Amino acid sequence: LTVPVVYRADDLDQPIQGLEDFESLLESGEHKEQKRSILKATLYDLLASETDTDQRFRRLLRNLTDLTREFRERYQLFVCEFDFEEVRKELEEKRRDYLVRLNATFHDMGAKLLSVPVAFYLAVTKMEPLPSTGSPFEALVLNTVVALAVVLVGLYIWMLLNSHRHTLDATGDEYTALLTRWQSRLRFAEQKEEVKQTHQILDKRLRRLLTYFRITSWTVIGTVVITLGLYLMRLFRWEAAIWDGLRAIKAMLLS
Repeated sequence: LTVPVVYRADDLDQPIQGLEDFESLLESGEHKEQKRSILKATLYDLLASETDTDQRFRRLLRNLTDLTREFRERYQLFVCEFDFEEVRKELEEKRRDYLVRLNATFHDMGAKLLSVPVAFYLAVTKMEPLPSTGSPFEALVLNTVVALAVVLVGLYIWMLLNSHRHTLDATGDEYTALLTRWQSRLRFAEQKEEVKQTHQILDKRLRRLLTYFRITSWTVIGTVVITLGLYLMRLFRWEAAIWDGLRAIKAMLLS
């Protein structure tokens, strides 16, 4: 645009509002190139509709307050978007970091969880019926040792599961607090939506891992209960009565 410096004395009758704020905003050292581009666009929008070039500077004097306000709003919008680019990078890094931490909580249990099926195998294969004749001492000791080992392994795994569950809950509280703080600082809906999506991704993974922990917990409980049931069956010689009951149920179902 051509803006010749042409004005009349009456254009200066009223004090020019906002000039000092406008100058201080332009003179600050941050984002100089962006400020220049924003100022060009703001001036163009204000003066382009004025076809008489000699009237453009006079219009600028009359509308300097509006020009300052528009420039400030556009600049603040740029700063918010510029800051959010930094937030977006950090958001992606945090999302990867928290996903790794959540997954590691369960993966750390992987090798230890193998002891559950091993304990169940020992309970089923190593417990012996007490002999009907002779001393049952040896079989009783073996069954007691196997049952005790399974109970101790189950208790150990149970305590580990509770510890790791607390770690999951603490991680969930940590990223929830962080994302809530970020969301409260953002002004625009699309920016808040990105933070919300990250929160949903992390919450989904957290819920899935908690489901895995619940399944594992019930597996441990089931192993211990079956082991104790098998031990009592061997101890009180309930095998014959149980088999007779199962045969009676089978005959009733087939009749």
